[in-house]
Amino acid sequence: MLERTRAVIKDTSKFNFDISSSLSDDDYVNLTGLTRKQFDAVALHVKDLRNSEVRSVRTCLAILLVKLRTGLSNSILSTLFSLKSHQLRRAVHSTRESLMQSFVPSFLGFNHITHQEFSQKHTTPTAKTLFANDNDGTAILVLDGTYLYIQKSSFHLFQKMTYSMHKGRPLVKPMLIVGADGYILNVMGPYFADYHNNDASITKHLFETNAEDIKNWFQENDVLVVDRGFIDA
Repeated sequence: MLERTRAVIKDTSKFNFDISSSLSDDDYVNLTGLTRKQFDAVALHVKDLRNSEVRSVRTCLAILLVKLRTGLSNSILSTLFSLKSHQLRRAVHSTRESLMQSFVPSFLGFNHITHQEFSQKHTTPTAKTLFANDNDGTAILVLDGTYLYIQKSSFHLFQKMTYSMHKGRPLVKPMLIVGADGYILNVMGPYFADYHNNDASITKHLFETNAEDIKNWFQENDVLVVDRGFIDA
């Protein structure tokens, strides 16, 4: 992926998301992980930003997505997008805040889809037969924690709480709640990587604190599919 990225950005004159002809469909996928059509759709949700003399709304979105996709440093991205460091940092922050306000709530979380719609659209026939006796009103969800690796912190307490003895490196743990078809209903957290936050304790915390009003979304006959890491939940 990095080789493809370098090939695209080698000629910086074509590295322009405001001119449709400057980047091919493959360039969009290699750089941002999205097709051109998907990028255009996401750009419509960046509502709080305005075009300026130094960067456009599409450029701001591209900076954030390229950073997430490639992990390139801010200094390299500043060169690629012909921006000063503080301008690039502001673009990343502003775009993230805008997407959290207008994009994320429409596609993630317990409020973006009703229980009935989720049960009908995101329960596979096999899962419905195995776990719900073919009951159309039962939501079947898979819970599992995953990892996001992060850089080692210079702050000792944070470093201690994010270091995973299991993986041998610093990370944080989001808890994914997905449908039987793989549809992501919600992502909770992220949580620290220390021993206080195994899958079972995270699940307990979600329901004991009613995180994001989780109890009101779930219904009595819903089924949670988990692995043995949840045995104490």
